[in-house]
Amino acid sequence: MMLAILAAAALTAFNEGWEVRRGDAASWTRVAVPHDAAFDVGYARDEDPDQGFVPVPVATYRKTFAKPAGRGRFSVRFDGVYMDSSVTLNGRPVGGRRNGYLPFEVPLEGLGETNVLEVRCDARTPNARWYQGCGIQRDVWLVRRDGWTLEPEAVAVTTELLPDGSARVRVTADGARVIKPANGELIVREPKLWTPEAPNLRWLDVMAENARGERDTVRIRYGIRTVEFTKDRGLLLNGRPYRIKGLCRHETFGALGGAFNLAATKRELAMCKEMGVNAIRTAHNPFSPQFYDLCDEMGFLVKDEAFDEWRLPKTANGYSRFFDACWTNDLRTFVRRDRNHPCVILWSVGNEIRDHWKGNGGGELTRAMVDVVHALDRSRPVTAGLNHPDVSYTNGVLHALDVVGLNYNADWYAKLKGEKPVFGSETAPSLADRDVYLFEERDGRMTPIQATNHLECAYSPKAFTWAAPAEVALKAQRDSPWSAGEFAWCTYDYLGEPNHTGYRDKRDYWPARSSYWGLCDLAGLPKDRFHLYRSQWSDRPVAHLMPDWTNPGCEGKVFPVWCYTNGEEAELFLNGVSQGVRRFAGTDDLHLAWDVAYEPGTLEVRAKMRDGTVVTDRRVTAGPVVRYAVTPDFASDGLHFFRIDAVDDRGNRVLSCEDEVSVSVADGTLLALDNGSPRDHTPFGCARRHLFRGSLVAVVKASSQEVRPSISVGKRSVHGGVLLDRGDGQDARRPREARSRHISSPCSL
Repeated sequence: MMLAILAAAALTAFNEGWEVRRGDAASWTRVAVPHDAAFDVGYARDEDPDQGFVPVPVATYRKTFAKPAGRGRFSVRFDGVYMDSSVTLNGRPVGGRRNGYLPFEVPLEGLGETNVLEVRCDARTPNARWYQGCGIQRDVWLVRRDGWTLEPEAVAVTTELLPDGSARVRVTADGARVIKPANGELIVREPKLWTPEAPNLRWLDVMAENARGERDTVRIRYGIRTVEFTKDRGLLLNGRPYRIKGLCRHETFGALGGAFNLAATKRELAMCKEMGVNAIRTAHNPFSPQFYDLCDEMGFLVKDEAFDEWRLPKTANGYSRFFDACWTNDLRTFVRRDRNHPCVILWSVGNEIRDHWKGNGGGELTRAMVDVVHALDRSRPVTAGLNHPDVSYTNGVLHALDVVGLNYNADWYAKLKGEKPVFGSETAPSLADRDVYLFEERDGRMTPIQATNHLECAYSPKAFTWAAPAEVALKAQRDSPWSAGEFAWCTYDYLGEPNHTGYRDKRDYWPARSSYWGLCDLAGLPKDRFHLYRSQWSDRPVAHLMPDWTNPGCEGKVFPVWCYTNGEEAELFLNGVSQGVRRFAGTDDLHLAWDVAYEPGTLEVRAKMRDGTVVTDRRVTAGPVVRYAVTPDFASDGLHFFRIDAVDDRGNRVLSCEDEVSVSVADGTLLALDNGSPRDHTPFGCARRHLFRGSLVAVVKASSQEVRPSISVGKRSVHGGVLLDRGDGQDARRPREARSRHISSPCSL
């Protein structure tokens, strides 16, 4: 829920005690929500590749509950049920919502002593262009109202900075008369402004009176800040130029499924902070209410996105089926829900909408949407992610928007200079696996290649015809100071959309079932491109070397060595011998590079910062694996993330190790294991998994808030990528991929 305190209404968590069944199954399974009914059911090659080859069922949930005690009117609020949901109470229809990302309430009328609430959701694929799952994926609340209620969504708080340095706060309440603050206005002297660097928040008690003279009070959290997008200076935040350093994000949670997870969200946002990211785009739908609360608190600007489809479909079972009947109400719900969050600086009415460049009426429909948003909130501009700006420029779409978002199409920054405010709404896609370095030898030189055997190279040498690579996109923003900045694609890899090099038919993406686009892999471990953005966006000193320096049999062959750094220059050493100094003054690249003849030992870079301090990074030739190092990675809200690395006797990571390991937990429950590989079909909930590039992440739920769980890791025998002993006494000497056909992934395989 939006962070607010109500006087005449009370909210009680209603997440426990649910049951679920998939399809027409006779049996029910006890679950707590948020929950993803499609998660970890396996993968099927004949299913939709964009949704990760996952067979998504129709799911039905039910909850048996006693009649609530006390006076008043009762209802149940769902923060989001994906998708096309219908709800019955004791067998009687009471509501639902087609849109899977927005809240709705159902009344509880005519209750008996014992009652059954049943929720059916139909998310049969294909319904999105990535894995979204299915089910009651966000919080559920029991709501009690007594008399007239001032709803949080009815209240709009806007702020304005005055010439004397004070701030004016204005409050409206959807037609009700605001009693407090007096006349709906408050002056704050010497306000602490909200910015990503200093996310100062305030509370405001709002009292309003309806036409019958009834009053109610709600307490709203807000921040004082102003937003202006200009044609020549980009974004002005609180009246000052401010550069968007943003990432796009899908609200799915990898090894934990599609249901909202607070701890995993915090971990991902903490990773963004480490990179120097100051903004998030909700690609391509409204996120859970807790996400916006976190962005308010942690300090992230948010481009809030409503739709991925309008009338013209991208998928057979997507939102376009309901668009004409639902879009106005859905857009109103979206804006009313999120408009008091200071983090939200842009409303996006769509992403790469086909109506923007195909068919007729795209301009008129865009203008109608902008008008709906403006009627509810004029403190923020309206935008959209345009991937065909040449068409959108001529058909009225582009000019209907307050601010132009460009998905790729970097040449349009210059074309729009001085005409419309502009920014990069989606930039710099890159196909890469974590710590995967692919080369082919050419006359003794090792040249990076993009892909082989469903693996993608960390150098990402391939350039797309429709998009600039990361370094080019970053320089395009640098050279376009009138642009407000960019949202690069994307934070983490995600289930679904497993596009990779060399395959025209999406069916041939198999066995890949998750994306390669993230700056971190599906397990949340950074890829090399993470450090490129960190070197460009973070104020902290950065030095990062690539590639790995364990290459047996390649002695004397020349490798390209790159360093991402925000220093002015760097010197590289191999076994203490200098390989030369490189300076950014001598290159237009955003990395420093050397050609180095391979010999085992230590490769070290020493990067000199502007203040004269030196930051180092090194790669050491690794020996045989002697143990598995376990490192706490992140902990929050009772969830603990542990990183597991295969290391040699000196603690160096051994990237070539793909041992299968088993994990056991003390003082907690193992929820998931993930190695970040897009091709691994092992169920995430299985207690054993192969390392990928020497690493693995374990997610553990603590047995109580007072204890810190621990894990132990044991090795299982692997030879040549073939499992030799699976522990059940049966022969398993066959390739893992062969065992992954059709519905793959029972944990015993």
